[in-house]
Amino acid sequence: MKNILIIVVASLLLVNCTSKVTLGPKCTKVSSVGSYEKSYVWLKSNLISEKEFKERVSADYCPKKAKKS
Repeated sequence: MKNILIIVVASLLLVNCTSKVTLGPKCTKVSSVGSYEKSYVWLKSNLISEKEFKERVSADYCPKKAKKS
């Protein structure tokens, strides 16, 4: 168990060197066929600007649940 924890922490540190980890429920834009990606953890490469990342992935793009009446 201790070894697994060390591997996970080391992996997060190495990934963090090349990209930024963004937490929180965010989605991509809904396509014309109705598909989208939703995740609570997003890895943003340093090669893409923050503005461009926000245009592609945002919490505003997540479909809202309709109320049942």
